[in-house]
Amino acid sequence: MKKINKNQINLFDFFVDFKGFNSKYKYQNYLNKMFFSLSPKRTDIAAIKTTKPNNLLLSYSMWKEQKGMYKFDTFVESLWKDGYKPTIILDSGAFTFSSKDIDISLDDYREGIEDTYERELSIEELAFDYIQGLFTGGVDMNVMDQDEMLNYIVFIYQNSKYIDFVVSLDHFTDSNISMDNYKFLKGIGIKSIPTFHIGEDIKVLEEYINLGADYIGLGGIVPFKLNGGKGVNSKISTWINNILRNYPGLKFHLFGCQDPKILDNCLPSLYSSDGAGWIISAGNKYDREFGIDDKIRLAVMNIKYKECLG
Repeated sequence: MKKINKNQINLFDFFVDFKGFNSKYKYQNYLNKMFFSLSPKRTDIAAIKTTKPNNLLLSYSMWKEQKGMYKFDTFVESLWKDGYKPTIILDSGAFTFSSKDIDISLDDYREGIEDTYERELSIEELAFDYIQGLFTGGVDMNVMDQDEMLNYIVFIYQNSKYIDFVVSLDHFTDSNISMDNYKFLKGIGIKSIPTFHIGEDIKVLEEYINLGADYIGLGGIVPFKLNGGKGVNSKISTWINNILRNYPGLKFHLFGCQDPKILDNCLPSLYSSDGAGWIISAGNKYDREFGIDDKIRLAVMNIKYKECLG
């Protein structure tokens, strides 16, 4: 493996920080926000604290069980104490849940409630029952339920002061589950970002819009890209651009993408994106002989290189 010259790293830092620096990637000239996906790992956090990017994405599935200094609220408070207050998207972690085959539907909750009512309830009625339970003490905010959707809601309530945007808990292959979860969050007063996945019927997107969604995620491109062949980046860009053309005036967020081969070919009306490419690339390229600090330096460079300039 080729060793990294530390002098080259310092020159790169100077080049990136230089006042007259011209961005390498086209998307940096129009994308409003680039969110950096952050895992509760020492190297990742060290790089973030060094560069202080404007926007972070933290996944509920990764942060929900952290303790000590990496407990979600404790960690964000530590950033604030350093004078660093990034905009934070709380992602639901749907990709992680999907890969582990964890049920994220409301089926178990619905079954229990409908046993009480002795009839089938709409999502709106389920949401109303949940709100009633909060006011009457029927929902214990200190005890985690087995339903992952309810766990997510409790986490949102407990950490709301630290979160700027919430992503609805979506399902990668069942748009009905995604829609029910979005409607449930909306019904209990939590404004969330729904996700429209590549390959889904356009009617799903239109229903989100009819329900009042004005900031919508575009997802599913990570597995699509892994399974795709020749021209997969072009297919993804075309899918994104068709949506941007047909639904002007709405904000769209592209999940799981920091790839300039895609972002540079998206229309300027794409509002935001996120990704873990900044740390994945650093992990793949760092020289073990220099140790873990070299990975941090590479990650710092990647953040500076991918950050939007606006």
